[in-house]
Amino acid sequence: MASQELKQHATFQPPRVPQSQAKPGLENNMQPASEPTQLEADGFVEYVGNNKLKDKNVLITGESEYSFLAVARRPLLNKDDNLSSSGIGRAVAVLMAREGADVTIAHLPEEQEDAEDTKKMVEAENRSCFLFAGDLTNYENCRQVVDEHFRSYGSLNILVNNASQQFMCKTFTDIDLNNVEHVFRSNVLQMFAMTKYALTYMKETPIVGFTRSLATQLIPKGIRVNAVA
Repeated sequence: MASQELKQHATFQPPRVPQSQAKPGLENNMQPASEPTQLEADGFVEYVGNNKLKDKNVLITGESEYSFLAVARRPLLNKDDNLSSSGIGRAVAVLMAREGADVTIAHLPEEQEDAEDTKKMVEAENRSCFLFAGDLTNYENCRQVVDEHFRSYGSLNILVNNASQQFMCKTFTDIDLNNVEHVFRSNVLQMFAMTKYALTYMKETPIVGFTRSLATQLIPKGIRVNAVA
């Protein structure tokens, strides 16, 4: 009996407090908040970067609050809760930074505090992080974040279309068609817009990268290499 009780209490069980948040659902408003967990304590080895993305520049849409880098002590949510974030944006940003990339994160204005937390995590990997606050269902914001990313870093090597949203309902007849339209605009059309504007810069990257690499190699020989792309 004593052994069973010990096993039952061997893992941390946070108190579950029924609660709900309006979209987008912020980590800083969670009760209790998430906290980092050192996986090495359970026999796991923390992921070590190998410079696979050294000096690459990444643009990620959809910074979100729950991350597999931080085990969230998630409370039991109300049955009609709208929280749908998975933390993919934050996790991708940190892991890509660990592999040597500089990162731009596009997030909603109301996610600013969570985005700042993600920025600190990226900078802890000794990489830079540029934050852009804006709703990407406004396609002008899609164009603007791509332009500002390029002005900040000079190239765009990787685009991660992660921003998305969903609305829950019990039955099909409860579906709000306005929400359906919003989800399609948020999850599909903004992805088209981001890709459209990003390709303008991404197609030039191989030429610029080749030119820079060749220029570095030929400097000792007094040869100047330039490109117009």
